Amino acid sequence: MNVLEAAKEVILDKPLCESCLGRCFARLGRGLSNRERGAFLKGLLLMEAERLEAEGHEEGRLLLRALAEAGVEGALRRVEGVSLKPCYVCGGLLSRLQELASAVREALAPYEFSSFLVGTKVPGELVEREDSLRAKHTLSYSESLKSDVNRELRRLLSQELGKRVDFTSPDVMAIVDVATGKVEVKLKSVFIYGRYLKLEAGIPQSKWLCPSCWGKGCTRCGGSGKLHPISIEELIANPLKELFEGRGAKFHGAGREDVDVRVLGRGRPFVVEVKEPRKRNVDLLKAEEEVNRRARGMVEVRELRFSSKEEVRRLKVTAKVKEKTYLAKVKVKGGVKEEEARRLEELLSGALINQRTPLRVLHRRADKVRVKKVYELKVQEVLEDTLTILIRGQGGLYIKELVTGDEGRTTPSIAELLGREAEVVELTVIDVE
Repeated sequence: MNVLEAAKEVILDKPLCESCLGRCFARLGRGLSNRERGAFLKGLLLMEAERLEAEGHEEGRLLLRALAEAGVEGALRRVEGVSLKPCYVCGGLLSRLQELASAVREALAPYEFSSFLVGTKVPGELVEREDSLRAKHTLSYSESLKSDVNRELRRLLSQELGKRVDFTSPDVMAIVDVATGKVEVKLKSVFIYGRYLKLEAGIPQSKWLCPSCWGKGCTRCGGSGKLHPISIEELIANPLKELFEGRGAKFHGAGREDVDVRVLGRGRPFVVEVKEPRKRNVDLLKAEEEVNRRARGMVEVRELRFSSKEEVRRLKVTAKVKEKTYLAKVKVKGGVKEEEARRLEELLSGALINQRTPLRVLHRRADKVRVKKVYELKVQEVLEDTLTILIRGQGGLYIKELVTGDEGRTTPSIAELLGREAEVVELTVIDVE
């Protein structure tokens, strides 16, 4: 059966608008829209109906009537007592595309974005009618109503908004319920990479909820709901959330230091994910200044730039932290001599350290032995019973336990090699690679 015969069979069966008739043959006539295909086919069918009627064929009269019901003006003028019927498939939906596009445009107005995508929720009854028509007439070159509506809305909005369509990772996605006209907006998170310096000890990386009330507030936490008044996460993520006008923000750090450890040097890498941001075009130099101003010397951020979800994945893989450098002040019971300090440098620089999970973190980590390397250990100062040591080690090396030995769970250790107790009294992260 040729295209014209197939189109005639369909239109004699059900009244269709130009777009729905054209969509029955969507994979034919490259470069044409479905509306253009349908209009072209209706024109040819009108000519065919007039030819058949002129030659005295009853089919011509029936086809003219069917075309009149489907809204063909030439047929409506020829056939008396016939009124226009709604499209069997879309019920007039495709004549409301501009209205739907306007609803989407209004819903997206509060947000900054460079790319977008539109999706639709189409009533099941429309899909069922289309499926039954396609199956009845074996329409193997057709496409779905949903695909047609999505494409036409994207085209209209791209022209009106001056924004590009992105099928893989749009800044914003609008889901339109075509039955009600309601629009649901989904916003892609904004990711900001940087490095932070922790200039004061005593600040945890993330918010510590009070274990007695879990954030509700009680006598133990003084009503704050937290064990520490502030955290790195709050000092950095909260200002960024406000600047981007997001609904939430999540802090992702490349590892974490203990609460009593400072972070200096280049700082520790992090990514803040701002969720559902209304703004995207924020000046990150000004954002950096605002974060640092509000942190009041406790924390400082540097090197802010836009990032991605993929960088968060890389950041969270512990193995990706290749090495870390610490400056440790170590107190040795009974004092320490210069020659002992130089011996430590010889024995521990390049050494492999067997570390069983430290007792202080055993409640939250699996009890197993990890082998980590000390790349370099340099004693910078020997002062009676105190050593100042620069330690450059593999990511995941526990520095405090390298000093104390952790009751024999870390070996070799400074305490073990000296043959007496040693403890860290001050620890600073200098660099994270």
